[in-house]
Amino acid sequence: MRRSIQSSLIFGVVLLISISGLNRLSFATDVLEILPDGIPEVEALQVFREYFDDDHRVILLLKHDDEIFEEDVAELADHLKRSLPKARIQYQTRFDDDPESFAKSLARLWADSDPIQVERFTNRLRDPAKLQALLVEAKDKIALSLDQGEATMAAYDPLGFLTHPTMTQLQGNSFDYQSDDGRFWLLMIANTELGLEYREHAKWVNQIRESANNWKSEGFTYTLTGGPVFSSEIGSGMEKDMSGTIAMTSVIVGILFLLTQRSFVQLLVLGAILGLVFLITLGLAGWVYGTLNLVSVGFAAILLGLVIDYGVVIARESSSGQSPASLRREMAPGILWAALTTAVVFGILMLSTFKGVQQLGGVVLMGLIVGAIICLWLMPLALERFPRKEPCQLLRPPFLGVRLALAFLLVLLIGSAGVFVSLGQPEIEFDVSMVEPEVSEAAQTLEIMQNQFPAFSRRNLSLVAKGETVNEVRDSLKVAEAKINQLKEAGLITRSEWPVEVLPDRYARKTNAEVWNEISLSSQVILTQMERAGFNEKGRALDSLVLKNLADISDELDPFARKFYHEDGFFSGRIQLKEIVTAETAKDLQVLNTDDVTVSGWEMLRLLLLKRVKDDLYLLFIPATLVLLFALILVFRSWKDAVLTAGVLVTVLLLVNALVVVAGKPWNFLSSMAIPLIVGTGIDYSIHLIFALRRSHGDLAKVWNGVGKGIFFCGLSTVVGFGSLCFASNETLQSMGFFCGIGVLLTMTLSVMVVPTLWVWGHRNR
Repeated sequence: MRRSIQSSLIFGVVLLISISGLNRLSFATDVLEILPDGIPEVEALQVFREYFDDDHRVILLLKHDDEIFEEDVAELADHLKRSLPKARIQYQTRFDDDPESFAKSLARLWADSDPIQVERFTNRLRDPAKLQALLVEAKDKIALSLDQGEATMAAYDPLGFLTHPTMTQLQGNSFDYQSDDGRFWLLMIANTELGLEYREHAKWVNQIRESANNWKSEGFTYTLTGGPVFSSEIGSGMEKDMSGTIAMTSVIVGILFLLTQRSFVQLLVLGAILGLVFLITLGLAGWVYGTLNLVSVGFAAILLGLVIDYGVVIARESSSGQSPASLRREMAPGILWAALTTAVVFGILMLSTFKGVQQLGGVVLMGLIVGAIICLWLMPLALERFPRKEPCQLLRPPFLGVRLALAFLLVLLIGSAGVFVSLGQPEIEFDVSMVEPEVSEAAQTLEIMQNQFPAFSRRNLSLVAKGETVNEVRDSLKVAEAKINQLKEAGLITRSEWPVEVLPDRYARKTNAEVWNEISLSSQVILTQMERAGFNEKGRALDSLVLKNLADISDELDPFARKFYHEDGFFSGRIQLKEIVTAETAKDLQVLNTDDVTVSGWEMLRLLLLKRVKDDLYLLFIPATLVLLFALILVFRSWKDAVLTAGVLVTVLLLVNALVVVAGKPWNFLSSMAIPLIVGTGIDYSIHLIFALRRSHGDLAKVWNGVGKGIFFCGLSTVVGFGSLCFASNETLQSMGFFCGIGVLLTMTLSVMVVPTLWVWGHRNR
């Protein structure tokens, strides 16, 4: 009685701690959260995302079968602004959107430029004759130039401030809001108050969608993309997939449990136990991790499939009139050893360099220990109070004869080897797009943008530089710029956006100050001469604003410069490759990488992380094998039982890999979680069967009607649970469901058909 009270108090404390941990738990939809630390390319992308990428914005892609006119876009933008007060919307170039700010940035750029360059440029403005010739040249370009861009520039900037080398570079990579064919237009919708939680993103995206739907304009369609859209799609998909898996598995388990135990009350108890296990596990995860990433949410299906086994095996082994204490003593060795060995398997995943895999291993480890303890504590109490009826006799023992069992294993091993010899080894792939829903509006829209807008091309890569001071950053940039120019000459890079000149240069500004003051004092004369040359107010607007701002340059970092430089010491540029990056070009690009400069991008990461995935598999395989061999010997204290279990596991793993090759479905970073699951379930099934064989002294009929049927039905339910993931919203979970389902089915089949027979044969022939 006293022990029962103590147990209840401990459980109550753990439950309260877990409930409080739930308040700390959140779900992360950012792919970067699952990637390894310490990889320069990953860290560079994290810096780019944090400081320079407008990942919080929603992008509305407006489409029309014919040409889209700016007036229509302006009407839509005004409509969105009225209905979305928190939205900041941009649909045109920076000059058109905010001419004052653009002119201020251009003036600052010239103020910080090379003094020789400034002297050469201002000579044309200080000399009336040269100024007149410059204006005539601009008029000729407007009238005669076949280059529409050149003519437009001359019309809006006759003095040539936009000819600054940095502006020329940026203009070559300029961000266009309208596609070349005129049928697509981009609207950037930002909300600086938007949080990080995917439900908040989903709410914001729905508000934008509802507002856009209320804009009545014939012939227009739109789609959405951007960070919040991806986040809401992935997060909602994760939530749906997890709840769907749990629901489907629970229903199937319920039906199978009723067939075997014929007790609805026991089923409710088992459901309550599973609920407690999930509650406590999630609460502990909240305290330990705080946030569950895209990979670790897969723990639900894994934990459900494994913990159910404990409850069903205990129920199958219980006998009428048996006390809870007696049942616990009888079942504790098998259940605890099964939980501990499987927990060790998943604990080894914590050695992975991928944060997602590390977290998955940790969460499942906690859940297995919690599940085993709760099942051993509560299930015997329920069985005493609500005993089962006569066991189900629908199935006959499927045990193979000794010779047939050995022949069966041999055939499977030879067949697997034949597949590897004829078709090769299974492939491994890594693609971050696999976490996206299979039907993704955000991904489809982004693909259109990649084809229609150069700024979003898959050929673009980002470069991130760092330094303690502006001068250190500038020095790193100049070294990188020289290397970029070499790669341009080699034909690898076609364009670059690496504007070193946006960084403040106090020496240059001080040297140029006298010249620009002189120009500013004569600005009215310059503008008057432009008017006499025939340039109207619109044609003088940009140059007038630049001349005005040259008279007053502040020391604050310009908003335009913030696009490239952050006060924390980071600078970001962009390069465009001739072709989409390949393994070969990725090696060539490594020349750009130094301690202070890193080239990165999703296309580059895909190649780099693929190698890391392969290295991880080998890294985990060796310690896992050694630990498992030691664990099997420790559990069974019999080399024969350890060899029998290991032989079944090896056969299943080889067979699964052979099926992977035949099916043409390569392993990915999440589907590879099927391997520890197969090993874990295989060890569990062998432990349950062998311990039952020891208790019954090799009575196969008793083992089958007890643990055997329990494992059979548990295996089926686990297969169904993972099979439900084949209908998940993204390819990664689908792949995981397929491999895990096939693996568990094979493990259960071989364990039930082979282990009991060979165990009896081995121990009778000692």
